[in-house]
Amino acid sequence: MKSLLIALLTVFALSAHAGENDWTKSEHNYNLKYKDYGINLRQYHRDDYKHAEFKYKIKPAGQKVELALRIAEDTGSSREYRPKLTHKLFKWNPLSTEDSKGPLSVSLGHRIEYRSYELASKDDYWRYRSISKLKYKLDKNYAIWAKAQPRWIFQKDGESNDFKIDDIKTNLGLDIKLDGVVTFSPYVEMLLNGADENYAKKSLMFGTALSFKF
Repeated sequence: MKSLLIALLTVFALSAHAGENDWTKSEHNYNLKYKDYGINLRQYHRDDYKHAEFKYKIKPAGQKVELALRIAEDTGSSREYRPKLTHKLFKWNPLSTEDSKGPLSVSLGHRIEYRSYELASKDDYWRYRSISKLKYKLDKNYAIWAKAQPRWIFQKDGESNDFKIDDIKTNLGLDIKLDGVVTFSPYVEMLLNGADENYAKKSLMFGTALSFKF
């Protein structure tokens, strides 16, 4: 439980230095996975945004690729259609032995997505991200994890098409397996500004995910 204590202390430290954009809303996800198919529903508390996302996994030439379409709405704004392609590059278990898989896993992937809006007044654009994740299993029912996602925006009016990072989405969470098919995951999400703003913290938010896997 030492790792869990470290995670809780990290959340407390973030709360102690809260800014004006911190903890103003929270996000809540509901995931359903069946074989290669998946659905993600997301809603926010104290925010009108919501989305539904439909996913399908394929394995071209042995690669792990996920195709997805997100349909998002925000009251008073334009409906968004976001096709996405996510490619997992590798997953490594550095503490594994010949007899068992180790509790620590390291994974790396990347994603390209196109954000398209119904209103002509709202800019469509491309966004690319890398996805790095560390996960440590405390036992068969609990695991802590951290994820970092630097993101780049392209072909958007008012934005340069350089290779500077535009923002970084980071998460620290806990997976709690409730039974064989249900997992509950509370987490904290921190959004950092990009390179032009010296990666200053933009916001903090609490989130949850309730996942069903069959």
